[in-house]
Amino acid sequence: MSQIKLTGRIFASLLSLKTKVFSKISLSKIYKKWYCILLAAMLIVSIIISITGIDFAGDMESRAWDYYYRIYPGDDHNTDNIVIVTIDDSSLEFFVKNGISWPWPRDFYAHVVDYFNEGGAKAVLLDILFYEPDLDRFDVDAEITDNRFATALKNYNKSVLAALMLPDSTVVRDNLDVFHIPIDERMKNTIRSFKGIRAPIDILLENSEAIGTVNVFPDNDGIVRRVPLYLEAGDIVIPQLSLGALLIADNEISSQSINMHNDKWYFKGDKIPVDKAGNYLINWYGKEGPQGVFQYYSFRSVIQSASAYQRGLEPLLYPETFEDKYVIIGATAPGLRDLVPTPISQTHPGMEVWATVLNNFVEHDFVRLTPSTVSILYLLSISVILMFMFVYNPLRIGNLLIILLVIIIIALPLVLWLNFRMQLPIISPTATFVLSFMYITLVSYVSEGKSKREIKKAFGRYLHPQIIEQLVENPGLVDLEGHEFEATMLFTDIYDFTTFSENIEPKALISLLNKYFESITSNILDDDGMLDKFMGDGLMAVFGAPLVKPDHALKACRSALSHKKEWQRYFQVNKDVKDHSAKFHLLTRIGINSGPVVAGNIGSIRRVDYTVIGDAVNLAARLESINKYYSTDIIISDFTHNNVKDMFICRELDYMKVKGKSKPTRIYELIDFKDSPEESYQWIDDYLEALYYYRQGAWDKAINLFNKLCKQPVNDKVSEIMIDRCLFLKDNPPQNWDGIYKWEVK
Repeated sequence: MSQIKLTGRIFASLLSLKTKVFSKISLSKIYKKWYCILLAAMLIVSIIISITGIDFAGDMESRAWDYYYRIYPGDDHNTDNIVIVTIDDSSLEFFVKNGISWPWPRDFYAHVVDYFNEGGAKAVLLDILFYEPDLDRFDVDAEITDNRFATALKNYNKSVLAALMLPDSTVVRDNLDVFHIPIDERMKNTIRSFKGIRAPIDILLENSEAIGTVNVFPDNDGIVRRVPLYLEAGDIVIPQLSLGALLIADNEISSQSINMHNDKWYFKGDKIPVDKAGNYLINWYGKEGPQGVFQYYSFRSVIQSASAYQRGLEPLLYPETFEDKYVIIGATAPGLRDLVPTPISQTHPGMEVWATVLNNFVEHDFVRLTPSTVSILYLLSISVILMFMFVYNPLRIGNLLIILLVIIIIALPLVLWLNFRMQLPIISPTATFVLSFMYITLVSYVSEGKSKREIKKAFGRYLHPQIIEQLVENPGLVDLEGHEFEATMLFTDIYDFTTFSENIEPKALISLLNKYFESITSNILDDDGMLDKFMGDGLMAVFGAPLVKPDHALKACRSALSHKKEWQRYFQVNKDVKDHSAKFHLLTRIGINSGPVVAGNIGSIRRVDYTVIGDAVNLAARLESINKYYSTDIIISDFTHNNVKDMFICRELDYMKVKGKSKPTRIYELIDFKDSPEESYQWIDDYLEALYYYRQGAWDKAINLFNKLCKQPVNDKVSEIMIDRCLFLKDNPPQNWDGIYKWEVK
C-alpha cells in the first residue's frame, strides 16, 4: 500500500508540474516552432507507417498502382523475345471437327516441340500439367503418345514443364532431386515450403531439362500482382516456370544468377523487387490477349504449319518465326479456366503472367521500389513542408503553396513511374498530407482562434478596422506577451480645461469631450495609430505598434499637424462659432517622441491592456506638458525630428533637461508641412540666431533679436518667453553656463 501511495503522490506531483509548465506555454507560439513542427510531423508519419501495415491500407496502395499499370503501361518495353502459343477456342473447335476432343493426345505437343526445335527456339515453357498418363484412344495407345512426347523433349533439351506445389499432399518423388536448385541459405529461409508437389509423369520428367512451379498467390483482394521465384517441397527447391526457362536457355546463366545481398535480391547485378516471402513484384506491360503486348499464335496454326512443313508444303508459320524466341504454350479458352485476375484485367491468361515475368528478367525490366528510408523521409518532408507553408505564409499565399504541394504529390509518382519505372508511395503521402493538414488546421484554429479573440479584445477599441483585420488574418504579427521595438508616442491635453469645465454642466461637458475625441481619434486611426488610452481630457496614442511601421514618426507628426491645420481652417471660416468642443481642438497641446519601447499586455489577472512603456513614453508625456511654458501647440523631440526634418517645417525651441533625466534633449516645434511656401517662415532663421546668442550667454544680443520677433508680423509668443528667461539669467548669472536649461517641473 505504501508503494501505491508513493506512486500516486509522484504522479500527482508530475501532473501538477505539467499543468504549471503548460499553463505558461502559449500554444499559439509553441506549435509554430520548427522543432514542434518536426515532432508533430514525426508523430504523424509514425501513425501513417503503422496504418500502412494494415491489409486495407496495403490493398489501397496496390489498387492505386493497378491504375498506373493500366493507364501508364509505358511504350518502350521490348517483348519481341517471347511468343505465346495459345490453346484457344478456335483450336479446340478445329480438333473437335476432326474428331479429336480435349485433352489432346500427347503426340500433338511432341509435334510442336519438334517444330520449335527445328526453328531454333531459345526455350519452350509448357504451362500445362502432365501429372497423369495420357488417355488410351481407339487409334493410338497412351504409352505411345507419352513416349513420343518424351522423345521430343529429349531431342529438344530446353523445355520446361509445369509443376504445382501442394499444401495438403506429402508426395515428393525421389526422381525430383535432379531438378533441385541450390540457392543461398538466406534466400531459402524466406521462400514458402510445401508438403508435396504435383509433377509431370516419370517418363516426361526423365526426358525434360527442367520443371517450374506455376503456383500463384493472389493478394488479399484476390488480384495476382506477384509470384514466387522459388518454392520448396521437402528439401527440393524448384524455380518458378519463367525462371526455370532462364536457367536452361543460356549456358552463361547459372543457378547463382539470383543472389542475396544485404537482405535484397539481385539478378545479375540488378536489384529485383522481392518481398519478405520471396514473391517477385511483376512489372506489367499493358493490354493482355492477342491484341496486347505479346505476339500470340494459335496452337492450331502451329500444328498445321508443322504438319505442312513436314510434308514439304508451305506452312502458315515458318520455323524461323520462333528462332531465339521463348515460346510459352498455355490455354486461353475460358473452358480450360487458366484465367487469373491481375492489375491489367480480371481475365488475364495465366501463361501471359509467366510471359511477363520472363520478359522482366530477359530485359532486366524491373519495377524499382522506393527504399523504406527514402519513403519515410518523403512522408516527413510532405508533413513538415505543409505545416511550414500553412504557418509561415499569409492565407492566400499559403493556400497557393499548398495547392502546389498537392500537385507535386500527385505528379511526382507519375514522373518517376514514366521515366524510371519507380514506385513512389501514393496512398501514404496522401494520407500524410490529409492528416498533417487536419492537425495544423485544428491546432491553428484552437490557438489562432484564441489569439484572434485576444487581438480583437485588445485592439478593437484602439485601432483602425483595417489594421485589426490584418492582425486577425496574421496573429503572428503581434506579440501580446511583450517585445521591444521602435515606436512614436503622441500625448495630447487641452489648455485650461479645468477652468473651462467649472462653468459647464457635467452631462454637457461629457458630450463636448465625446465630440472632441471623435474627431482627434479619427486623425490618429487614419494614420495607422493605436489609441492607447484616454486620460481625462487627454489621450495617448502609439504609432508603429502593434504592427511595425518604419514611418511611424512621419505618421504621428502628420496626424498631429493635420488635426491642427484642419481646425485652424475651420475657425477661419467659422469665426463666430460657439461650439466649445470645436475650440478644444485649437486649445490642444501635443507632445511627440520616438524611441525604443516595450509593448505587451500589462495589467492584473482581472484586467489587462495592450500598451507600451519605457523612457521614450515618459519623454513624450513631458513634451506635451512643456507646451504650456512655451505657449506652443506641438512639440517633438530631436529623436522624432531626425526622422521627419525633410518632410516638415520645424524650429528648434530649446536645449534642455526635463526633470528626472540626466541627458539633455533638443526640442522642436512642429509648424507646417514642407510644401508650404518657405518665405512665410524666414523668421525661423532669426530665432535660431537669437537662440545662438542665448546659449553663448550674450543676453543683450539675444534679447534684441527676440524683441524683433515679438512684433508684427511674426508676433512670436515663444520669443516673449525667451526674453523673460534671458532677463532672469542676466540678473542671476549661472555658473558654467552651457546653454542647457534645466526644468524642475514635470
